[in-house]
Amino acid sequence: MANTTSVQWVPDLEPVALVVNVTQGFVMAVMNAAIVAVILFQGMLRQQKEYIIMGGLAFTEVMVGLGLFVSGIMRSILLYNGTAFVLITKWQCFWAPWNIIFNWATPFASYMLLLVSIDRLYAVYSPLSYFMRTASYGWKMFSVLTVFIAAHMLLAGTITYFSQRVPVSPSYCFTAHGVDANWYNDYIQIIRLVAPLLSVVLYFFIARRIRQHITGVRGVTEANTAKKMLNLRQFTVTLGISSIFTAVVHVLPLTYTTFLVPVFGAPTFTTLSHIVKTSTNMNPVFNIIVLIVRQRELRSGFRLMWKGKQMQPTVWTRSATVPTTAKH
Repeated sequence: MANTTSVQWVPDLEPVALVVNVTQGFVMAVMNAAIVAVILFQGMLRQQKEYIIMGGLAFTEVMVGLGLFVSGIMRSILLYNGTAFVLITKWQCFWAPWNIIFNWATPFASYMLLLVSIDRLYAVYSPLSYFMRTASYGWKMFSVLTVFIAAHMLLAGTITYFSQRVPVSPSYCFTAHGVDANWYNDYIQIIRLVAPLLSVVLYFFIARRIRQHITGVRGVTEANTAKKMLNLRQFTVTLGISSIFTAVVHVLPLTYTTFLVPVFGAPTFTTLSHIVKTSTNMNPVFNIIVLIVRQRELRSGFRLMWKGKQMQPTVWTRSATVPTTAKH
């Protein structure tokens, strides 16, 4: 008979919690996949470095959503079969399909939030230099971060590969169960909090700077530069609103569970961790809603994509964005 863990009840494995995971994962994956699709389909959007970076963030959130969806389905099957609490090795747990996705996507999504803020910081403090950048700048930023995250995966896999092959992890396999290094698991948890927190903090400096741009646009006489400044302001304010949602539904809940509870003994309860996970997973959904509501050219791109059509310069101009002659 297979060994089983002594703990036979986990809040995150409750039927309601699993249904929430599956539902959230499906919504996150579909909404963010739509953003990636319209950016890749519409040549006008592909020419903008801002949208390349936002597309990168959306792609990582597609992976997070896919991980939630797959983990919810697979863990439900394990519970139904009565094998969820059977012990397996950490190496087996590392290769659980949802853990492969989470090990890749969790730090990736957190760092992408920070990358978006760094990009906005560069844009508002050195706009003329930023305007000289083309779409390849966005692709390079995303590629460098991809390599960095790949190094994470390689490190976690190497550590776990050389661990003892003894059954110590439950088959339902949370991400931490699949890596044989507490310091690495702690690092990932810290990144989930610190990277989004820094992205929010940077926006205080961005907001202060963008106010100067609002006034400065009136003094710009060259039409092309003026339109670029207006586009920069529009996109930066949009991401600033998203940053507020990040602070409320992601940073504050994680700060409470990872800092206030263990350090200061703040009140807690059995389902707190699942509530916090549910809250943090809502952040990508809110970000997509803000992006669609605020960015008119994105909405135009969606409508035309369903018809199989490309955005035209007339649509682009009416959206008060950068004209087609501008290089991004």
